[in-house]
Amino acid sequence: MKIAILNENMDTDQPFWVHLDNNAELLSCAPIAEDIEQLLHSHKIDAVIGSDSDLSLIKSIIAHFPTINYALLSSHAAEDFHKMTEGYGFFMQLPPDPGKEHAKTFLSRLAAITGSPESKSSEEQLS
Repeated sequence: MKIAILNENMDTDQPFWVHLDNNAELLSCAPIAEDIEQLLHSHKIDAVIGSDSDLSLIKSIIAHFPTINYALLSSHAAEDFHKMTEGYGFFMQLPPDPGKEHAKTFLSRLAAITGSPESKSSEEQLS
């Protein structure tokens, strides 16, 4: 699986990012529309992870790439998150500082949606 992260400054040493990196291919991209569109055109991306500050940008990207799965790092209450993202198809809300368990849940849900293996090692076993 390939996952685009819309933030070049994320601390990828955190357990969430380490677990994702060990089990998927992470591609970092600046939250700039042109850069994101170029990345999404040039790679088969399974999911995009952004933050609350990227929400309006992600909404505009969804219009051009509706079949990609989107998740958002958000501190909003579940009901508020639903209202903010309703109709855009975000498949997961992540806390601002997600942990390894969030990464496992993220990968499991993404695999269920895409029909992909949950990890790099699963893909390697199929080869």
